[in-house]
Amino acid sequence: MRRSQTTAFIILGVVLIMLFVILFISLGFNNDSEIGQILQLQSKMSPIQAYIDDCLSQVVPAGVFQLSRNGGFIYWYEDTLLTEYEKIAYHSANKSPSLDMMKDELQRFTEESMMLCILNLGNTSYRFDYSKIDLQIEIGEEKINVEFNLPVTYSNGMSEVKNEKIKKTFPFRLKHLVGIKDQIVEIVEGTEYLDLDALSRFDVEVNVIPYDRNTTVYAIVDDQSLNEQNPLTFMLAVKEK
Repeated sequence: MRRSQTTAFIILGVVLIMLFVILFISLGFNNDSEIGQILQLQSKMSPIQAYIDDCLSQVVPAGVFQLSRNGGFIYWYEDTLLTEYEKIAYHSANKSPSLDMMKDELQRFTEESMMLCILNLGNTSYRFDYSKIDLQIEIGEEKINVEFNLPVTYSNGMSEVKNEKIKKTFPFRLKHLVGIKDQIVEIVEGTEYLDLDALSRFDVEVNVIPYDRNTTVYAIVDDQSLNEQNPLTFMLAVKEK
């Protein structure tokens, strides 16, 4: 093989290597650009995710505390005591707001309040799919679990990113208080005279508030269910025999 041919092959090899390097660098820059766009989109989603999370952190405690003060409802219950400050549900062994009803009331309150909270944002670059709101509430013995998802999309015209479902736990022993409430009703209706010693055996504070000749109000105060240092209080009205 002549020296000129060898030189030509070497030059061709060098050119091919340079083209490969240029192509590799170009693809690398494109990938970096795409990654940068994705990160930028995700950063745009962070504020709205934090805003929805904050809304939920305010709405759920407000609903739980209102429901408890009213004795198990927020919007309506057919048999209530109308006081100066609150409407309190009457409770008896045969009739009282059920835990399922409380869950439905809290669910409705949370959905409506979250809608108002998000609408306060006004016009934004985010797209909200209100038709796909998904809210799941579980009232446990020691806590309330909430899962909330409102599909939100942000787009820069070329790509788009969506938010994630929010899961939160609130340390409110609502189911535990409902169980104590049932026992109080049983004690009150089972004796002619109120046994205060029986009311003192619970792990909560039970306050007895005579309202009139026909009604007594009981306030169950739980220092283990706090919201900003305020204890959860479940109120119930009981008709005297």
